[in-house]
Amino acid sequence: MSQAMTHLELYEKMEKESVPCPICGSERHAPVFDRYSYQMGIDSVMCQHCGFLFTNPRPTVDEITEFYKNMYRGKANVDKPVRDYKRDSTAFRRAEWFCGLVQGKFREQGVQAPAVLDIGCGSGIVLHLFRSKWPSSHLYGVEPSLAEALYAGKRNAADVLAGNMDLFLKERQGLEGTMDLVILNHVLEHLYQPVEDLTRLKSFLKPQGHILTQVPNPFSTESPYLLRMFHMAHVNQFGSDTLRHAFQSAGYTDITEHPSNPRVMTFLCRNGGEVKSRPQIPALSDEKFEARLRFIQEKARDEELTKSFIKIPFWKRALRFLKARVHHAKNDPLLRQALEGRKALIVGSGVSSEELLHIPDDVRVLTANEGLRVLANRFPGRAIDLFLGIRVMMNKKKLRSILPKLAAARIGLFLFDNIAYIREKEDLRDISPRILYDDGVDPYYLKKLIRPLTLDAVKSDKGIWWTSADLRLLQMTLFYGASEIYLIGVDLSDKKMAWKAGDRRRYLSIDENFLAHVAKNFRNVYSLSGKSPLTAYFPCKDFGP
Repeated sequence: MSQAMTHLELYEKMEKESVPCPICGSERHAPVFDRYSYQMGIDSVMCQHCGFLFTNPRPTVDEITEFYKNMYRGKANVDKPVRDYKRDSTAFRRAEWFCGLVQGKFREQGVQAPAVLDIGCGSGIVLHLFRSKWPSSHLYGVEPSLAEALYAGKRNAADVLAGNMDLFLKERQGLEGTMDLVILNHVLEHLYQPVEDLTRLKSFLKPQGHILTQVPNPFSTESPYLLRMFHMAHVNQFGSDTLRHAFQSAGYTDITEHPSNPRVMTFLCRNGGEVKSRPQIPALSDEKFEARLRFIQEKARDEELTKSFIKIPFWKRALRFLKARVHHAKNDPLLRQALEGRKALIVGSGVSSEELLHIPDDVRVLTANEGLRVLANRFPGRAIDLFLGIRVMMNKKKLRSILPKLAAARIGLFLFDNIAYIREKEDLRDISPRILYDDGVDPYYLKKLIRPLTLDAVKSDKGIWWTSADLRLLQMTLFYGASEIYLIGVDLSDKKMAWKAGDRRRYLSIDENFLAHVAKNFRNVYSLSGKSPLTAYFPCKDFGP
């Protein structure tokens, strides 16, 4: 097979087989995408009994084995460190988190030299972190790519088998009942028989051993990257209910989900012993099935509009950077005219917004996303000088009711991250005489504000350095020289974020770091609420005369 082939071309050429639902065995399913949808290259269906998403028809075992061997990983250089081993890489941070999840389990059981099996270990970064934290640990891995299997084994003094899980289960039977932990890190979505494979893996665990699994989450309302999850290698797409049922069917107990980020689901489960009878997964009602199917299809269409699932080559990234600079140049005179030398009020949707009783006429009003609801309900008819919208947020089910309010509001400047989206929404085309582009994650204002400091001064502990929408507005008001800035409803969660406390990304520290920087370097920012957590950073003050 040529590496220049697209997945669509590959799928057309492969020998394929039709299969029942891998979770419940039902033969009844409905098409979600076909191979030509969004250039995905596969046929995806949804089980009409349990709602499980899977590829059907799918490549035969021989075809997919050849695909993994020659195309999936590419070639690794075993003589040089790979990018996964860099401390700021996603793989490194994920491996650190995995170690933290199981550390308490090992401590409870008195395990000082854990035996760990990593299925699909890749370059071995997870094995590397376990070796670092438990130097005497016994490490095993399975990796289809010969080059990466050799690299992972050599670098981490681990027994890594070059092959698939079936080969390991066949050739390493002497290890049955010896493992403290089995890891399936973005592997379960690749397995043709997930329940059966989980059952077979359980035989390698000690009686109190655990299995740690992370898979993509296509049903997340928070993640903007649905279509990246659907490709040739991912034959399964789990929801929280179907993944939990797979573990129950395979005989695991203490099935616990550990939220991390919106794109994935992470479960830690304990060996539950022999399975006497496999539980039946409840059937979805017609209404729930239709809602689940519609959610996936609508989200896919939304992503297709912005091509967010396409990996952007360097020249396109450079072009986008230049376009962003052009947009900022166009935005600059309008935003400066609206904010420079003026009092500005930033309204969020937090609890403290209930204390907002009046807004003087000379104060510029700014809000973002759901903050519009606060203003529309409490101050109907009050003009909004600047509204910042983020398309992913506004497409969330609970925020869709904003759109009619948005169309009815009197908005002076409307900043949005996708102008094409506005053009397609007939009720939004005339929303404002001034619609400006703002990427939301572009660090333009942030970089300007923290100079001559480095970006690390306000960087999060996970390497992400853009703030939430309300603090994006704070960046703008500071950058364009507002005389006084008042904040209300911009309440921090218990994790010091301006996002809600239940947000699955709450481990980020960027908002807290940015607020601390502003408090130290600016003296014209105030909290309107004495009860808001923002008083830890800014003095409480009402609108001046």
